[in-house]
Amino acid sequence: MWERWLMAVSAKVTWMPITPGLKRKIQIALVAAIVLAAARTGYILYQRHVSKVEEAKKQAPPLNPDYYVIPKKLYPYDLKSAQQLARQPVWVKEGYRYTYYPYDANRHHSDFSHEAGTLLPIEKLQIESVVTDVSPGSADQRQLMAVFEKDKKTYAFPIGSVRGN
Repeated sequence: MWERWLMAVSAKVTWMPITPGLKRKIQIALVAAIVLAAARTGYILYQRHVSKVEEAKKQAPPLNPDYYVIPKKLYPYDLKSAQQLARQPVWVKEGYRYTYYPYDANRHHSDFSHEAGTLLPIEKLQIESVVTDVSPGSADQRQLMAVFEKDKKTYAFPIGSVRGN
């Protein structure tokens, strides 16, 4: 089927013979087009390279010295290791989760019957001490309480528990 169509088209088309002069002109035009395309491509790549070099030469702004500080994480497992919390500021990671209670420093007792509030997210606390207190509802379990001061009042929040004496 295609052969018939090709024969019909070729019968109607008169092919012009390509003379050596015409062949030479076509070659020159194609070489000129390739050279122009290569020159344009080279110029575009050069511009992109220069802009990247200029960006690299720009000085980065100096970093804040606080970015270099990586606080050491503490994993207290008993009362003695929890006392290390009193040596440095503590930041609340999960806010609105931990309830704090009024703490009577004279009696060394937290008032678990009255909630004073919840710790806010990213709240900075200066732990004064870590103490044990009687756990509500369990006689043989004691709570580890972190004592801190807020608005000139003393509060404590639970950070763990200890079974036995």
